[in-house]
Amino acid sequence: LQRNVQGSFGYELDLFDRRLRLQQETYLGRLSNLQDYELAAASEEEELDELEDVITQVTGWAYGLETLLKLDPRLRTFGWIAYTLSRSTRDFQVGGSAPSNWDQRHILNLVLGYKISQKWYFSGRMHYHTGRPWTAPVGNQTEVDALRDNRNNARLPPFFQLDLRIERIWRWPDWQLHAVLDVANATYSNEVFLCTPSAADGSDGGGGELPSLLRQGQLMTRAAQANGIAGCTAQGFRYVIPSVGLRARW
Repeated sequence: LQRNVQGSFGYELDLFDRRLRLQQETYLGRLSNLQDYELAAASEEEELDELEDVITQVTGWAYGLETLLKLDPRLRTFGWIAYTLSRSTRDFQVGGSAPSNWDQRHILNLVLGYKISQKWYFSGRMHYHTGRPWTAPVGNQTEVDALRDNRNNARLPPFFQLDLRIERIWRWPDWQLHAVLDVANATYSNEVFLCTPSAADGSDGGGGELPSLLRQGQLMTRAAQANGIAGCTAQGFRYVIPSVGLRARW
């Protein structure tokens, strides 16, 4: 079983006659008996017959600081801002320490709402996070060499999202009806969730070998220009999700 020995310390502080509340918590965790993929343990000549051939036990650390600043919900303008500064690492038998696959250094959420009247409410949510790590081969490295020598040395691009909501409330003596219009990712931002190495295997797309590292570098440069990430074929998508809902309260 996975093990996590964790300690945390936090405090709360009311500001401006309790119109604003500040909460902060720092944590430190030691992780052990974790399972992860160790593709670097296999050479290009070896055959991998079982999934267990590429799974290894690793240890790691997780630590960070979480900050929450919250407005009194009874105010006409309400909301909160939350920021997380964190680090998550893994210690591998081959290649040493590296950021974990889910390490995200910065996460920021801002929620603000305004009571236009007793019937109408408007609110929005802003979300921002830095990208997760991925392993980018350097020069003419093979993927196995990259996993061993510079595991998770690159980052996916950051992501920014803005959600909007407007709400109408009808009130009766015994119950209320809420009509809600939500628009998720109103900024139509592109969320990249995966990178695969571009031209890192030395192929020219037609099965032949590239004549020189210069040609490989040119292909990686073109990939960087197209995707905004050096040597990366970015996989992601843009979306806008509108939704309408009704909710009754008694």
